[in-house]
Amino acid sequence: MFDQLKIYTNSVLSWLQDQIVAKKMDSPLGWLIMAAVGVALAYATAIGEAVTAVIVCFCAVGVFIVILCLKKPMWGYYMVILISTFISLPDRLVHIPLPLGLLIEVLSYVVFFGVLAKQYRERINVGEFWRNPISVILIIQYSYFLIEAFNPETQSLFGWSLFFRKQLSFLMFYYITYLLLDNEKKIFDFLALWVGISLFIALWGIKQQWLGFFEFEERWIYSDAQRVNLFFQTGFMRKFSILTDPAGFGVCMSSTGVFTLILGIRSNHTRNRILLIIAGILILLSSSYSGTRTANLMIAAGIAGYGIFTINEKKTAALIVAFVFFTGALLFGPFQNNPVVFRMKSTLEGNKDASANIRDYNRHNVQPYIWSHPLGGGINTTGAEGQNYNPSHYLASYPPDSGYMKILAEQGWLGYAIHMLFYFIVLKAGLEGFYKAKRPEIKNAYIAITVFLFILLVGEISQITNGGYPYSYFYYPLLVILYKLIDYDTPTPEKSNI
Repeated sequence: MFDQLKIYTNSVLSWLQDQIVAKKMDSPLGWLIMAAVGVALAYATAIGEAVTAVIVCFCAVGVFIVILCLKKPMWGYYMVILISTFISLPDRLVHIPLPLGLLIEVLSYVVFFGVLAKQYRERINVGEFWRNPISVILIIQYSYFLIEAFNPETQSLFGWSLFFRKQLSFLMFYYITYLLLDNEKKIFDFLALWVGISLFIALWGIKQQWLGFFEFEERWIYSDAQRVNLFFQTGFMRKFSILTDPAGFGVCMSSTGVFTLILGIRSNHTRNRILLIIAGILILLSSSYSGTRTANLMIAAGIAGYGIFTINEKKTAALIVAFVFFTGALLFGPFQNNPVVFRMKSTLEGNKDASANIRDYNRHNVQPYIWSHPLGGGINTTGAEGQNYNPSHYLASYPPDSGYMKILAEQGWLGYAIHMLFYFIVLKAGLEGFYKAKRPEIKNAYIAITVFLFILLVGEISQITNGGYPYSYFYYPLLVILYKLIDYDTPTPEKSNI
C-alpha cells in the first residue's frame, strides 16, 4: 500500500514539474491557473476591493516565487537578501504596515527546503559544518536561547518566541550559506553583491543630504512627532537612506565602508583598487550624514584594529598617519560651522555629553539586578520590547542603549559569557585565516572581514549593531566564509593541519 502511494506521489510530482518547469506553464494546467487568477483579479476590481485584487496578485506571484526558490535555491537566496534591503520602503510609500519581515522568514524556509533537497540529491557531506568551532558555539548559543524560555523572570513567552523565531531564521540562513557558497567564485560574488548593495544604500543617503528627501519620505518623517525629535538633532536632520533609522544606517555604512576601503587599498588590480576605494569613500561619507556618533567611533576603531592586525606591514603606518591627518583637518580645520562636522566632534566629548551620563547612571542602577540573576531578566524584557511584551517587569523601564548591556540584562552573565566566547572564536578564525593564507585575494578578504567583525564588536559598546535587516543576511554568511575561504588558498604542506 505504501509503495503504491509512493509511486503515485512521485508520478504526480513528476507531472507537475513537467507542467510548471519544463513547459513553463504553457500547458492546459498553466492556462487554467492563469485564467483563474485573471477572473479573480477582474472580480475583485469590479466590486471595488482594490486591496483584495492586490492580495490576489501577490499570491499569484508568490506561487511562482516559491517554485523558483525550491527549484533554484541560489536565486531564492539572493531574493531574500534583496527583499530585506527594501523592507522599510513599502510603509513609507503607501503607509500600510506590511508583514515583510514574516515574508522574508517564510522565503528563507522555502529556500531552506530547496537546499535540503539539493543536499539529498547531491549527497553533500555536512560533517565539517557541525565540527567547525563557529558552528559549535552557535549551537551552544541557540541552546541557551531555548533555556531562556524557562527563565522564571520572564513574564511573557510571546516576546521570547518572536526573538527565537527570528534568530532561528538567521541560523537557518547560516546553514543555507554553507551549502550554497560552495566554491571560490560564489564567495567573491557574494562579497561583490554586498559592496554593491551597500553602495546603493550609501548613494540614496547622499542624495537625501545633497538634494533633499523624496516627498513620501518627508510625509513619513513628519507623520510622527517622536520620529521628528529622534531624527532632527542639534539643528541637523539625520539621514537614513532606505534603512529603518539613522542609527542603523550609520552603523551599517561605517562598518561596510571600512571593509570596502581595506579591500581597495590592498587590491593588486588597478581597476578594482580604484573602484573599491571610491566606493569605500562614498559609503563612509554617507555614514557621516546619519549623525550617528557610534558610527564615527566604529570608523576610528576599524582603522586602529587594522593597524594592530597588520602592524608588520609597511603600508599600515602610512595609512594610520593619513587617517589621523585627515581626521584632524576635518575636526579642527575650517569646517566648524558645518552641522555634520559638529555632530562628529560631539563623539569626542565623552563624559561631557549629557546622554552618556544618563547611560552611565542607568547602567549603575541595573548592576545589582544583573549580579543576582545569572540567567538575566529574560529575552525582550528591556527597552521598547520590554514595555510591549513584559510591561510590569523590573527591566521594562531600563533602556540598554548598548548591545552588551542588553545581553547582560536579558540573558545574565552566563549568556554574556557565551557571547564573549563566540566573539573570541570568530575573531580568532579571521586572524588565523589571514596569517595562514598565501594568495593575496584570500588574505585580503580575511583581513577585511575580520576588521568588519571587530568594528561591530566595538559598536556594541554604545549601540545594538546586529540583528536588523539587511545586514544580518551579510553577517551570518561572513561567519561561513571565515572557515571556508581557506580551502581555496594555494595548497601548502601545512594545509592538512588547518
